[in-house]
Amino acid sequence: MSIEFAACIWAFERDFVLFEFGALFRMVRASLRALRQRRCGEEVAKDAQPSPLQKRCNDMTEHPTMHPMTSFNPSEPAVLHDLASDQIITWIGDEADDFRRFSRTRDDGTVAWREYVFDGWGNVMGG
Repeated sequence: MSIEFAACIWAFERDFVLFEFGALFRMVRASLRALRQRRCGEEVAKDAQPSPLQKRCNDMTEHPTMHPMTSFNPSEPAVLHDLASDQIITWIGDEADDFRRFSRTRDDGTVAWREYVFDGWGNVMGG
């Protein structure tokens, strides 16, 4: 087996695992959102302020496995939550230099980079 072929297989397996993990993460997030709605009552209208009890419950269940962006290492694989699109982005670390140069930390703890606004990150293998 040639080295190029082996590298191609490895890259495909890595991308497939990251893709599958992203799908799993989205399913877990949807389940948590449904659980939060059952425990905390229906979501309030966007312009209405939630009660203190609903806010506390929402804060506890929003992103239980996400870490703050201050501890994110762009050289390591991770999953990132994009606040702008409410999507999970799979990060493999190949754009770490660009991220370090052009990302901007905002006052609220989020990080703006390109079209993304990241508000948390998770380990690829969970935890």
